[in-house]
Amino acid sequence: ETEPFKSNIGKLNFYRVDKEAEIGCTTDAYLICDEFSVQQHAINCPHDYIIVLHDRNKAADIARPLRSSSLGNVAYVNTADEAFVALHEFGHIFGNLADEYIDDDFYAGFDAKGSPNCDDNKCRKWASVAGAGCFPGCTTSSFFRSIDMSIMRDYSKSQQFGPVNEDVLRAGIEVYG
Repeated sequence: ETEPFKSNIGKLNFYRVDKEAEIGCTTDAYLICDEFSVQQHAINCPHDYIIVLHDRNKAADIARPLRSSSLGNVAYVNTADEAFVALHEFGHIFGNLADEYIDDDFYAGFDAKGSPNCDDNKCRKWASVAGAGCFPGCTTSSFFRSIDMSIMRDYSKSQQFGPVNEDVLRAGIEVYG
């Protein structure tokens, strides 16, 4: 139901491995699993990207929050989180989109060159995109984003990616015909 996926649903395939498997997940502060084990369990399904759903009790998650994460072509999603966390993490692995919230300590040294949704204060990366703005804060307080609120900033408050992020994701989808 979210663009640009909604209008391109015919270009997407989903497969599900329906067995519980030991994939070496750690649940300290971030959810992350052993990449080799994940790839081995996904090998029987044609795939470019993998989403691991980690079933977690909402009460346990309130007591000790567990953040979803992504690495390479794999998104690790805590099912006790908001539903749109899966789209947020997929935005990272599919579109190379950066977080649009600010965490200067965690992301110290972040360079926006490889992130199509973060730029300097002139926002030249998306100057020609209709509906795009230039708002302070994109991963760190040093960079800017194109939309005030999006899935990449706070998926509990927005169910849209915004025009720049949608263009990036749409371009990735177009590769699939």
